[in-house]
Amino acid sequence: MRRFRIFHLSLFVTANITVCFITLFFNAVNFCKQLTLLMYIKVYINHFVTHITINAIYFIIDTVYKQAKA
Repeated sequence: MRRFRIFHLSLFVTANITVCFITLFFNAVNFCKQLTLLMYIKVYINHFVTHITINAIYFIIDTVYKQAKA
């Protein structure tokens, strides 16, 4: 009877450890996915800011050119 309890206890502990590692693995995968998504968002925002900056510089140069021409 004692061996049976020890076996069940060790089986329970092993199952808990396995579930813990599986959970950690999936959390790591989800974290990587979120990190990748954040990187994509950051790159997209940087791209958008670059476009706005280039358009603003072009607008300023165009305005200055028109003022100088007039």
